Amino acid sequence: MPRTDYVHDPHAPKPNTLVPAVCAAVFNDDRRILLQKRRDNGKWALPGGRVEISESVADAAIREVREETGIDIRVMHLIGVYSDPGYVIAYADGEVRRQFALLVACSVIAVPGLGSTPPRQCFSSFGGHGSGPKLSLLPGAVNIEHSHPAA
Repeated sequence: MPRTDYVHDPHAPKPNTLVPAVCAAVFNDDRRILLQKRRDNGKWALPGGRVEISESVADAAIREVREETGIDIRVMHLIGVYSDPGYVIAYADGEVRRQFALLVACSVIAVPGLGSTPPRQCFSSFGGHGSGPKLSLLPGAVNIEHSHPAA
C-alpha cells in the first residue's frame, strides 16, 4: 500500500494511530548491514514493521525479516528505542501513523536455498564500499528518519 513519510513537516496530517514497530539491524560475517528497498515508498531501509499484539519484539523481528527478505535470523540484543513525534507516516487507506521503533541487532542463521550466506549485494557498509546503498547518506537516502535514541 502506498505511503507518504513526513518528517517535521508542518503540513503533515495529524496521526490517528500509535504503532510499536521493530527494525532489525542484520549483520553478515563481514559486519555489513542488510538493507531492503521498500515497495511502499522506494527507500532503502532496515527490514522491520509492526509488532503484532500476540508476539514479542524478537518474534516480530524474526517474522518481518523472513517476510521481507527470506532470511532467517537470530535476535542478539536491543540497540535502542527510537521515537520522534515529528515523524508521521500516512497510508492510502487513511491510517496516519506515529510509531516508535525498537532496533535490534541480529545475525543471519540461514537463507533458504543458499545456506548461511546471503547475497552480498543485499548488504552495505557505513563507508559505502558495498554494492548496496551508501549508509553514509543517512537519514536522507534511507528510511531511517529517527536519529536520536529515546532517553
